[in-house]
Order: sequence, then structure tokens, then C-alpha cells
Amino acid sequence: MAVYPFKDIENDTVREIVESNDLDLNIIVLKTGEALRASKKMQVFERNANTVEKTVRTEQSRAACSGNSAPVTSKSSNVGTANPSVEGSVECAPLYKGNAADTGKLENVEFIIELSIKELSIGDVFYRPFPEVPGKFRGSYNARLDLVVKLLDSTSAEIKVQKSVQAIVTNSWISSEKGGVDKREIWSQLANETGRKAAAAILGVMKN
Repeated sequence: MAVYPFKDIENDTVREIVESNDLDLNIIVLKTGEALRASKKMQVFERNANTVEKTVRTEQSRAACSGNSAPVTSKSSNVGTANPSVEGSVECAPLYKGNAADTGKLENVEFIIELSIKELSIGDVFYRPFPEVPGKFRGSYNARLDLVVKLLDSTSAEIKVQKSVQAIVTNSWISSEKGGVDKREIWSQLANETGRKAAAAILGVMKN
């Protein structure tokens, strides 16, 4: 199984929040992969977009080969690097066994997890007087993320399962000063919770 990195953001509001606060979307990818790996129920590979796309194309070519044959891609000096070459001829050859290929570990990647953000809100820090202690304030913030989780067949790109998960993060504290909170810190908490819930949704499906 491979967790697909985030690509384009279709929702304009979400894109504005992400770009204006310099949020790293792939924290969710990493946290989802970590939670799946911690379950010890499957082998998980985290790939950059180019590698996963190459995996899908090769698996689709594999399905198009007749009989017990499968496509193999000519080796490149870039195989196994962070940005492997997606070039190379693909031809049908007998199915290989044993360890997976270096480029995408094709033999082991049966499913691809695709994540997309449906809604995102990260509220500003709000302060109000704390009557019990004069001169003190109660600070708080809340954030919410709605994520769509898709489980794709790596050969056909067919959507096998689609789930929606939601994560909400809230926090409050007492302070004598009104200070802000870096929204990247809030995002990190939100991404961690969302990744955990995304993994739980996938594991719940795999049990069935």
C-alpha cells in the first residue's frame, strides 16, 4: 500500500488558508502512513507523486499484458532516488517474483491511498476576561478539517472505498497577556489527529 502525496487543492477557500499560513499538507500523509504502519497489519510505502504515478501506470500496463506476463521498465541510473525517472520502455515479460522492484515496489503495492481536503477552518485565538482572577484572560482557539479518503486499486485506479473523516482540535488556557498562536502549530495538531482518523477508517475497511 502506498500513501499518495497531496497535489492540487480544488477548494479555493482551503487553498487560501493553506498558502497564507504556509501549511504543509503532507504532514497528514506522513501521519496516516505512520498510523497504518504502527498497526502492523500491512506494509506501507510513502512515495512522492512522480513515483506513485509511475507505479499506477506500470500496474495498468501489467494488467494489459496477456497471459502470465507483466510489463518491465528498463533500468535507469535514477532508480531508487527521491525523484526517479519516469522514462523507459515498457514491455511484456514473464511475471517476476521475490522482492518488489525498486521503482515503486510494484509487486507490493496493491492499493493506493488518496487524500483530499473538503473543508478546513483554523480560527484565530480569542481572548475573554477571566472573572475568577482579575487581570487574567482565557484564551482559546478551535480548528476543523474534513478529509476525503479514497482507497484505489493500483492496477485499474478504480475507487474501491471512499470515506469521509473529520478532525476537530480545541484548546484553552489562562494568561495575563493576549498573545497569538502560530497557525502552523495548530495545523500540526489537526494534521496529526486527521492522519490517525484516516488510518482508522482504512483499517476498518480492510477488516471487512
